[in-house]
Amino acid sequence: MNAKLAGLARRRERLIAQSARQREELGLAYRRLLDSFGWINLAVGAIETVKAHPAAVTGLTALLVGTGWTRFQRLEKWLWLSWTVLTRVQAWRSRRRA
Repeated sequence: MNAKLAGLARRRERLIAQSARQREELGLAYRRLLDSFGWINLAVGAIETVKAHPAAVTGLTALLVGTGWTRFQRLEKWLWLSWTVLTRVQAWRSRRRA
């Protein structure tokens, strides 16, 4: 009877070790999957931002058409800075409301 119990205990230990390895592998696969979905989340966020601010997109298009591409290239730095400040202020305001 003791031999049978010892065998069962060894099998249980092997199964616990195997499940720990499988759990680590599953966690690694999950992290890789989340990394691949990062780009999708970024794209969805960009689309939602455009949907939320259609006037900004219209204004940017009018600026592009009205000033020509070469002038817009010079303004690119300032436009990006303005956009960054705008998104950070919006994020700050939404956190403050919550």
